[in-house]
Amino acid sequence: MARRVALCYRTEMGNAIRGMALAMGMTVATASAWAQEASYTVPIYVTGNHTPTNYQIYVSQNADGSNAVPYLFDTGSPNMFTVQGTNTGITPTDSFAFGDGNPVYSYYVQGQNLTLTTKTSTPITPVVSNFNTAMVVQINGNEVPSNVPLADGTYGDFGAGFYGTSTLSTLLTAIPLGSGSHLGYVVNVAGISSGTGSLTIGLTPETISTLTNAPGAIQLHMNHSNDQIQGPDGRLITGYLKGVAVTSVTVQTSSGPASQDLATVFDTGGGPNGVIYYGNNSNPPDAFAGYLPNGSFTLSVPGGETIESWSGSSPWGGSVAVIGNQAPSENRVNSGGYLFENYIVMYDLESAVLTLVPVPEPSTWALLACALLVVLPVASRRKRR
Repeated sequence: MARRVALCYRTEMGNAIRGMALAMGMTVATASAWAQEASYTVPIYVTGNHTPTNYQIYVSQNADGSNAVPYLFDTGSPNMFTVQGTNTGITPTDSFAFGDGNPVYSYYVQGQNLTLTTKTSTPITPVVSNFNTAMVVQINGNEVPSNVPLADGTYGDFGAGFYGTSTLSTLLTAIPLGSGSHLGYVVNVAGISSGTGSLTIGLTPETISTLTNAPGAIQLHMNHSNDQIQGPDGRLITGYLKGVAVTSVTVQTSSGPASQDLATVFDTGGGPNGVIYYGNNSNPPDAFAGYLPNGSFTLSVPGGETIESWSGSSPWGGSVAVIGNQAPSENRVNSGGYLFENYIVMYDLESAVLTLVPVPEPSTWALLACALLVVLPVASRRKRR
């Protein structure tokens, strides 16, 4: 019976999503035919069956959308839209490192004309002309061949670009929107069973109101980075720190529970683990000493409700991990990509508010479905416990 209900649920939601796409005018168009819309919805393709790093979106460097290539959609990526180097003879001008310093990407900046597409090269967003991208020339000092995908089959990471720079940041912030829309986006990953999610770029007042007032919605204030990043029509907008909000993380140690309020990376590419980056020179320096890798992990609003919690291991078989030797300014927690299985996540870059909307069970989805389908296509999946 449960299987029948879930199948019906997915079918009805799929029909509603296709209807909404048609209503939004998501058809093949040339760059000159685009009018600025209030928002655009781009598919997120779930290509694997286990890890969040398999979330992909497609990007084209041609106005007609042709030859679109896949990028990992990683909301924790640094300040850039990474593109494989097209001229490895050019000397890199800068570099950046992921995670604990590996890998190191060396790149130069180049303006390109970019648009987001479907997997079949149907353009969905207007072309952003001469947008600054990082042309990756080397990875860990090794030359990257021109126009050759990485080992994972993608052309790099597509970051959410919260904390970019005035010369290098994500395409998502540069797509022109119609008047009345807030800069920002909604990430709604379909999950490992359905194969497709959605990324809505641009927030209408209706979208903001519906998700903000949804049952169980949690709101967190995002932290400004004090950087200016690329926005629509070449103007600059305020960026945000990689840890985009503060939460309270609690883990089990050999001496009992340990808690700290830390900046939190809401990261689609976060992997299976709950990772705490915390330095030995922090205060208190031994806050997470003796943590139990197979112990409990709880993320919550400081002094309030629980966002995510598991004990023994994460739902993807991960564990609690503490990485030390961080500078205090780099202290943060990454909840892992599992959070995006359980929440629709809305980033409002103008109000500096991050909203988490719990994805209900199919039996209770009717409370939200009608309102949500009016304002954005929502890909369905069953919330795990």
